[in-house]
Amino acid sequence: MENHQVIGVVLNALEDNNVNNILNVIPAVLDLAMPLQQPNLFHNIRRNRPRNDNYFEETIPLYNFDNFKSHFRMSPQTMEVFQVRSHGFPGIIGVMDSTHIKIKQPVDNAHDYYNRNKYHSVNLLAVCDQNCKFINVATGFPGRLHDARVFRVSDLGQALANDHHQLVFSDERHLLANCAYPLLPYIMTPFQDNGHLDDIQHNYNRKLSSVRSTIERAFGRLKGKFRRLNLLELTTPRLITTTIIAACILHNIVIENDGLSDDEYENDEDEQPNVLEHQHDHIQANLKRNAIAQALP
Repeated sequence: MENHQVIGVVLNALEDNNVNNILNVIPAVLDLAMPLQQPNLFHNIRRNRPRNDNYFEETIPLYNFDNFKSHFRMSPQTMEVFQVRSHGFPGIIGVMDSTHIKIKQPVDNAHDYYNRNKYHSVNLLAVCDQNCKFINVATGFPGRLHDARVFRVSDLGQALANDHHQLVFSDERHLLANCAYPLLPYIMTPFQDNGHLDDIQHNYNRKLSSVRSTIERAFGRLKGKFRRLNLLELTTPRLITTTIIAACILHNIVIENDGLSDDEYENDEDEQPNVLEHQHDHIQANLKRNAIAQALP
């Protein structure tokens, strides 16, 4: 299948209201490793998008998640761009957050998927770069799980907890996250505002927030572009997970080829963080955050 046919099938599947068409993305995505050559490809193909049928149950079981790994890459310019945007916040290699993907009530363990926003969902954990492209995603977690626990049990959280963070994170590098996540040497979070923050801490929080909005914008673009993610009418966990990850890959491809636009941006209702209570102080992380706060202009 040619690249223009692949993208046409996928865009059609994820924007269509016919749930059977969503899963057409799977055989197509397996061939997306080749770079797209035409900068205006998406504008040209949306007028005549091919349709495929009958992939609902047959193709998904053949899918291998390893095929998706090559689509998530870190940009060497990320730290520099984030530092400029934040007016001085150093060492940011990505911004992390979670969002809920609404699903039908599951037949089994429905209570586990009923989230704090009072609907059934799976949690999508993602890290994005300065261009709102996802560089790490994990999904399929029941919506009832706290964001911090989702991170802890994810492959990313497990790898970082096992000291693998030293392969990527020097003392000067870190992810940014909101107060739903733990403060760790490789995750910088805001000072919790208890009404007694000083000017240095307020300045730190403002600069962190100015960059952290990138992940909110990424989620807004993802759900605005692929509106089927506003309610996945699927019942098999594996199908739900593969569809969400396929949409994340397509999100990256659209940005890479068409750039950023707010035309299809949708406000994410999960913007209020589920604050992590009773967080244990991490001495090294606190010292690092205080040093960054003191050095910020």
